[in-house]
Formats: sequence, C-alpha cells, structure tokens
Amino acid sequence: MFKSILLLGALAIGFTTPSIASSAREMGQSELRQIASSGGTVSIKAMLSSVSKSLHAQVVEARAFDAGGVYYRFVLKQDDGKLVSVILDAQTGLRVPSKSPIARQVAAAASPRTNTGSSGTE
Repeated sequence: MFKSILLLGALAIGFTTPSIASSAREMGQSELRQIASSGGTVSIKAMLSSVSKSLHAQVVEARAFDAGGVYYRFVLKQDDGKLVSVILDAQTGLRVPSKSPIARQVAAAASPRTNTGSSGTE
C-alpha cells in the first residue's frame, strides 16, 4: 500500500513538471508598464541601451516574459551579421545563463513568434 502511494506521488510530480517548464508567457505592454511603474523592474529602455553597448550590437527585438518573475529577451544583430539572443532578469539587470531553466522557459515561450517571421536579415 505504501509503495503504491509513493509511486502515485512520484507520477504526480512527473506529470506536473512539464507544465512548470513551459509556464513562461509573454507580457503585454500595459502589464509591463504597470510593473515598471511600481519600481519592481529595471526599465526596458535602460536595458536596451546597456545590452546594445556591451555586446556592440543592434537590438532587433525586445520582449518581456513572466516566468515566475519578469525577464527581458533581446535579439541582437552583431556587426558580422550574427543574431544573438540574450535573456536578462528585469529585476536585477543580470544576464540569465542560456542553459538555465528560466532561459529555456523564456526561449520556449518566445519561439512561436520568432519562428514565424522572415528568414532574411536587414
């Protein structure tokens, strides 16, 4: 009996894990403005400037996501034409490691929109 309860518990955790991994969602402008006005995040404009200067690249896309906190995802075009994706914690301004669970959640939430665009570059 105890083993079957333990097994059911493990299965329940296993079934809930995928929903946690895909829980990031894109935030709308009004929602982002509301959070920014409360002082809970670094301004997206300030981060745009900082990221662009530090990576010597032009920002092509900027989006905000809620993944248990606010995160900004920037796609930048470097001088050599390469596209780079950077995810930053909107509260601290720090870069999120690309292989972290948060970065993967944000990338997964961003992919439907970014994969439907044109394949050419400017």
